[in-house]
Amino acid sequence: SDNTDKEIVIGTHGTALSTILNFYDNSFGCEEFLRIIDWMPYIIELDFDGVHKINGIEISNGYKKEEGLYHRNLRIKKVRIYDSDGNSKVYTLHDQFVGTDRIDFDEPLETSSLRLEIVSVYKDKQTKHMDTCLTDLSIY
Repeated sequence: SDNTDKEIVIGTHGTALSTILNFYDNSFGCEEFLRIIDWMPYIIELDFDGVHKINGIEISNGYKKEEGLYHRNLRIKKVRIYDSDGNSKVYTLHDQFVGTDRIDFDEPLETSSLRLEIVSVYKDKQTKHMDTCLTDLSIY
């Protein structure tokens, strides 16, 4: 179908993204993937229909369905949150299997979007996977 002038969301991990990039640019191969693998950003972009008043967000950090998998995957340590005007602030999340992190903004944001960019991650001696997991994200 024709997707001209339509918004498309791609949610994936690096290996699958590399396959998509290779489809559109066949010069993007294994060497290019290995070059970017360690600095691929993890960004969540939320675009709203119009301007909304946002007081904060609540994040259930890591893979919360099973504690062993929680520790075997990366978790968000620091996240930079941007509003639609480009203002940003870095927040530190807790490394805890039980519970959530509630981020109350200093002032309510009047914004048409939020962008969350991972600045750093938690990993421990049990970490085996380089996937950064996030179980839930709520906006209030």
